[in-house]
Formats: sequence, structure tokens, C-alpha cells
Amino acid sequence: MKTCTILGTEIAVTTMEETVRYIEEHMEELRGKYICVSNVHTTVTAYEDESYRKVQNGAAFALPDGKPLSLYSKKHGFPEAERVTGPDLMGELFARDNGLTHYFYGGSEATIRTLREKLPKEYPHLKIAGMVSPPYRPLTKEEDAAQVEAMNASGADIIWIGLGAPKQERYMFEHQGLTQGVMVGVGAGFDYYADVDAEVELRVVIPSDAGSQAPVQTLFCDKFQVPAADTWKREEEQRREKVMTEAKAKYQYMDVARGLALLLVMISHAHGLSSFLIFYYIQIFFIISGYIYKPGRSYRDNIRRKAKRLLVPYFGYSALLWCAYALIRRDMGEMKQSLFGIFYSRFCLYKNATHTENVYLLDIANGAMWYLTAFFVTCLLFYLIADKCLASAKTMAVTSVVLVAVTMALNELPILLPWSMDIVPVAALLMLVGAWMRRYEFFERKWNLLWIFVTLVVYVGTVVFNGRLNMSIREYGRFDSFSVPFFLVISLTGSTLCIWFCKWIGHTKVGSGLAYIGNHTIELMCLHMFGLEMFEVIASHVIPVQELTGVAEWIYVAVRVGAAVCGSLLFGVGVSWVKKKRGR
Repeated sequence: MKTCTILGTEIAVTTMEETVRYIEEHMEELRGKYICVSNVHTTVTAYEDESYRKVQNGAAFALPDGKPLSLYSKKHGFPEAERVTGPDLMGELFARDNGLTHYFYGGSEATIRTLREKLPKEYPHLKIAGMVSPPYRPLTKEEDAAQVEAMNASGADIIWIGLGAPKQERYMFEHQGLTQGVMVGVGAGFDYYADVDAEVELRVVIPSDAGSQAPVQTLFCDKFQVPAADTWKREEEQRREKVMTEAKAKYQYMDVARGLALLLVMISHAHGLSSFLIFYYIQIFFIISGYIYKPGRSYRDNIRRKAKRLLVPYFGYSALLWCAYALIRRDMGEMKQSLFGIFYSRFCLYKNATHTENVYLLDIANGAMWYLTAFFVTCLLFYLIADKCLASAKTMAVTSVVLVAVTMALNELPILLPWSMDIVPVAALLMLVGAWMRRYEFFERKWNLLWIFVTLVVYVGTVVFNGRLNMSIREYGRFDSFSVPFFLVISLTGSTLCIWFCKWIGHTKVGSGLAYIGNHTIELMCLHMFGLEMFEVIASHVIPVQELTGVAEWIYVAVRVGAAVCGSLLFGVGVSWVKKKRGR
């Protein structure tokens, strides 16, 4: 592997793909050796400390973890040089089905415990040989020998060392030739994959001759004329953003599916659609949310995030609509009922199938907003049980039976409960199923036409057999409570077909447009009905809306829905702009 000398340290000139391929193809010759993952801090430290420079240069190779290192290499005759970070290298090797086994040495007990739970779920091909959190004190010779013996007994090919620099590099230098696997020092890589928000010192300072302090990073950038920055913090943010972008790109088809389902919701509110197109379009949101669920965060943190994501816009947009309708109606009797509806957060008080004269509560163009509070309450239950259900198939099976039974029991209530609490068990079950599908990478697999055809037949047949359903008002089908199992079959098969279709069109212009809609679910869910209503009011003064039929009617529906989408998105952009201005 080519190298570029930077301050006396030989930094590898490589790319991520080349590095992964090299490790896989040269595993036998790498055994007993070690790989450093170097940044500006370790490079400057090696420049000042000859013994540490010997450690860095004694590695099989030192990867350019810091962006300035790869930029320096580019400026000095190696245009192919790229940054290769420790966490990114870990992720690439975790995801590959190459037969290599992994051993983890370092981190806290809590970090190791989290990694032991999370990594097998997120990386099904990952073979873990062992995980150890060593004491923070120096080990005795006997303890150290026992640790090395455990590493070798595990048969690990790659031994990830997470002790922090420069401790981990010195450890690997002292243990080269003793281990049967290749050691790779990855610093805070363990914490990164455990989602530990550690307090990390982002700047390392050294005294100048004048006694002032200057960041090592800045000194390096100034000396070698690479793009200067406060890059310790910026690089970490960029790396996290890169990982998030890659994850979002991987599941971009889920945004497409959300967008398609939301578009069907809006069209059905504007005109109505075939039962075969709409009987899954709310349930799919719960399944997708379960599929993209990432374990590891605390229950409190998860709920705090969901409250900010769901409840703040719910009450904010509700207040806005209430004020708008108060100006339009000026009937305080109606407005009091509408205000009660906002806090009750249910479209109506009774099931339409049992009460011909219903009490409609969300009547200020906020009829679709029940979903936000329903999803929030569902998350209260889901986050409580998700990790336990994902850890055990038996627990998942028992929990599923209990949730179905509770759903059937709640369906016997005479009224619809506030915040959709009576549909929470079945909604949580849909999220759990989605999380289990993610565990086995269900939608990343290639499914043949026979499976697709069978799924389509089951979906259509169950829809015909079960009859009309509407999750928002607790209508599961013609068999009332006994329709819940059929409701689940319709939800899963319909959502699966929709997601398969969206994955197929994901990289087309249509897919990109739907993905954009899917990324703005909150604004559209809250505002599209108001947009539809206002368009109808204005259009009725220009054309005979009620007399439109055939092609003319569908053109009108398309224009009306398009106007509502554009208006909602523009308003959302305005709200985001105001938030940013206030944030400054």
C-alpha cells in the first residue's frame, strides 16, 4: 500500500474500498500485526514524540482518519487519496458477508452491553467472537496474558481496540506478534456504534513559545496549507452527517412509500378511491416507522424526540386552524366543540357502523391530524417493549398474541377513546412487525414474481372477504372484533406490495417526487385538508364543481390535490424559515 510521509509518519494513500479489499485479501499476512487509524492529533503527537512515531510507523499501515491528512496527500502527488475513518471502516466490514470474525476490546461495560445487543440486529452477517471491557487500571502481567489468550481462543480475525489514542496504539505495538488476529485501533468507534453521547475534547492544545495556546489542528493546517477549519468538531459532524445520508439513501424507498401513501390519503379526502388502494395506507406508516427503528437510545430520549416531532406541530397547526376558522365562522358554540376536539384528538366520538348520528370533533380541516397523537401514544408503548421483543422470538410471539387480544377487547368499547388509545395495541404490533422485518432485511432481499403474485392474491382475497375497514375510527372489518387478524393480514400484505412497488420506482423522477412528499409528512398531514377545502371554496365561484364528471372531474381532482400539496409545502418552508431566524 502506498504511503505519504506527513511530519515523519507514513500515512496510507488509499480509499475505503481499497482498504476493505486489502484487509479481506491479506488477512493471513496481517495476523499478529496492527493497523492505526490516524488523525492530525496523533500525527502531531508522533512528530513531537519519537517513541510514539515509532509506534505509528510500526503498524501494517496508518489510515488517514483526519480530513487534513488525505488533503495533504492530495496536494503532494496522490490525487487518489481519500479519508478512511475508524467508524466507517467498522461499518463497512460489519456489513460484509466475508466470513471474518470480530473481537471487541475496550470501551465501558455499558458500551459493550449496548454493542452486544445492537450489532447483531443491525448487521445480520456480523460474526462476533467476543467482547471485553478491560479495567481502567493497568493490568497485571497475568491479567494481560489472560486477555490475549481469550482473544486467540476466540479465533477472531479482526480485533477492534477501543482504548483511545495514544493508549490503544501503544497497546497494539506492545502486543504485536502475540495475537492471532489483526488489531485495529478505532478510538471512540465503540461509543459511536453504541450511540453514546460522550463528552469528547475536540481541540488539543500545545503551548507556543510565547506561552499562548493554539489548536494543533490549526497549526497543522497553517503549516501545510490545507483548508483550515475548526475541523475536529466539523469533521465529526460531517462524518455523522455522511452516515445519516448513507442510511437515508439506503432506505430512500421508504420515503417514496410514505409519499405514495400520503398522496393516496390526500386523493381519497379529495375524491375517494378504490378500497384496494386505501385499506393499508395508514397502517403502512406504522410499519415503516418500525422498520427504520434504531435501538439504543433511552426511553426518555425517544419520547422526548417524538414529542417534539409530533406534538409540537399538532398543537401549533391546530391552534392556527382554530384561529382561522374562528374568524370565518364567528360561532363560539361550534368553536368550543372544535377546541374540545383538538384536545380529544379523535375524528369522531363513535364508530360510524354503530351510530348513524355521530359527533364529529376534528371539524376544522384537521381531520387527518388524529394520526400525530395516535402515533405518539403508540410510541409510548412501542419503545417500552421493542428491544425485549426484538431480542427474543418467543417474547415477540407472546406479545403479539396479547396485543391482538387487547385490541379485540378495546374494540367492544362504546366510544372511541381520546388520542386513539384504543388502537394503540394493534398499531404497536404493526411497528414491532416492521422492526422484525428490518432485522431480517426483508425489503433488501430480492423477491421473485411468484412471491409478489402470492402476496397480491392474499391481499385482494382478504380485502374482499373482510370488507370495509378504517383504522382511524376503529373499524377492522365486517366481523367486528374478530376481523382484527384479517385487518393485520391486509395491513402487512398491502404495505409490502406498496413498498416493493416504491423500491422499483425509487430512482425515477416519479420516485424522487414521492420521496420529497414523504419527507414532509407532518406539514402535509396537518394542512392538506385546509388546502383542499380552500381550493374548493375558490373553485366553486369559478366553475360548476358539482357538475364535473369523467376526465374533467379527475383533472379537477389532480389540480386540487396538487394545489393543496404545494400550498402546504410552501407554508412548511415558511415555518422552517421563521424557526431558523428565531434560532439565530
